Amino acid sequence: MAQAECARVAERWLEKYGEAIDCAAIRDVASAANLEKHRLSFMEARVCLRMAEVLERQAKELGQELERPAPGSNLSLFQQLQNTAQAIEEDPSATPISAKDAAAPTLLVPGLIEAMDKGARWLRERAQAVSPAVRDAATLAPDLALGRACFEISEWIRARHRRANGMRDGRTSWPDVVKCLEWHGNDISLDADKARHYALRWQEVAGRVLASP
Repeated sequence: MAQAECARVAERWLEKYGEAIDCAAIRDVASAANLEKHRLSFMEARVCLRMAEVLERQAKELGQELERPAPGSNLSLFQQLQNTAQAIEEDPSATPISAKDAAAPTLLVPGLIEAMDKGARWLRERAQAVSPAVRDAATLAPDLALGRACFEISEWIRARHRRANGMRDGRTSWPDVVKCLEWHGNDISLDADKARHYALRWQEVAGRVLASP
C-alpha cells in the first residue's frame, strides 16, 4: 500500500471507529510479524498431531501383531515368546540362546508400545499448548492464521461500527478488514468475500462464534 493511501486509510479509520488503525489491539492481531508467528504455531500443532497419529497407529499395529497366533500354534506370538523364554530358563542346556536373550522381546516390545503411547500423548499435549484451535491434524484451511486475523479484526470493528446517526449497530465491514491487514504490511490477496470466508473457516476450526455481518 502506497504511503499516501496508507495515510488516507489511517485517517478514515480514526474518523470511522474512533481509534487509530495502529492501536495496540489491532496491531497485536493484524501485524505481519504476529500473523507469521501464528502461522508457525498452527503448523507446529498440526505436525505434532500428525506425529501423534503415526505413533498411535504403530503402537496399535505392534500390539495386534503380538496377539496374532504364532506359526503352528494356537498361542499368540507374545505368549509363545514368553513360553520359549521360560523353557530356556528351566533348561538352559536345551539351546545356546540364553534365557535373558529369549526374554528380551517380551520385555522390550511392551515397553516400546508404552513409550510410543506416551510419546503420542506428549505430542497431543504440546499441540494443545501451542494452538488449542487445531484439534485435528487433518484440519485443512487456506490459512488459519489469516482466518484468525480476519475474525478478530472483524469483531473489533463490530464493537465500534455505527449507523449514520452515530448509534452502534453491531455490524462489521469486511472491506475494512482487508484494508487493515494491508495497512499493517501483510502481502495478501483478499477481497471482502474472501476475508469473510477465511473468518468463517477460523470460526469452524476454533469454535468461535461469528455474528452475522
